[in-house]
Amino acid sequence: MIGMRNEVSGDDFTNEDYREFESKLFSSVTSPPELKHICKTLAHLPSPIAQELLNRFMRSERANEVETLDINTPGTDYYLLLPDIKQDTKDELREQVVKDLANEIAQLKTQLEETQVLLIKKEIECDAIRELIQECEVASNTEIEQLSIIADLESCIEGLRRQIRIKDKIIRKLTKPTNPS
Repeated sequence: MIGMRNEVSGDDFTNEDYREFESKLFSSVTSPPELKHICKTLAHLPSPIAQELLNRFMRSERANEVETLDINTPGTDYYLLLPDIKQDTKDELREQVVKDLANEIAQLKTQLEETQVLLIKKEIECDAIRELIQECEVASNTEIEQLSIIADLESCIEGLRRQIRIKDKIIRKLTKPTNPS
């Protein structure tokens, strides 16, 4: 029954769950997509039981039905399951990433412009507050509050500019022609 904590393995799967995983992994009727799903589940479990079962499966004949990439970490073997993605599909995905980043940059630029307008308004308001302070109409802490808001807006503007620069660099990197080796 999934959901009960297993004291031996330290996760939320019972010994019965592991027996079911094992049965499905080594059954000839289990489909490759289901094998992949079980392997993904086991790969993300930190328990020795899950890792031992996954390692045993990866050495079996059935493992050939699931594409894998072996990632070794100190003390533990993890397997990341990857689909067989052809180069043209990767190129399409790269183009989509570039488009998504371009859209994000456009949104960030809009947000930057709005924040810059707000900053100018707050600076104008702060100038008026300074005049009111000189006329003893408002307390000086009002100016301090406005200066704090202005500093926050300036920090926000710099953060937005930094995000735009980084995303722009990523786009340039992704669209840069590669030299065939």
